[in-house]
Amino acid sequence: MLSSTQIEEEPLIAQLETALGQTIPDYRIDKFQQFRYSELELRVLLLAGLIYHETGQIRSAIPIYEFCVEYLKLTQADDALSSIQLKIKLHYSLSYACYKLKDDRQSLK
Repeated sequence: MLSSTQIEEEPLIAQLETALGQTIPDYRIDKFQQFRYSELELRVLLLAGLIYHETGQIRSAIPIYEFCVEYLKLTQADDALSSIQLKIKLHYSLSYACYKLKDDRQSLK
């Protein structure tokens, strides 16, 4: 039986998966590490992490946040204000998720 948070989370994640599937062929959220992303697509992926986080699935959110942070480093995203804001949001979300899991060391990295 599904919990109320799973019932709320599943349609939202499915909608984000559909949105990403419009620009990334054969996209699946559970295989998010296998795809290339634009900055806008990374923002959508961040939203998926936030949905997992807000529905109590913090351990599902953290790999998404970590991936996005590393992806931005590897792709050397420009220093435009939007990229800087995305980096701040990702670092904040990752730090807060680690704090919620009482992983103080990771939350301060």
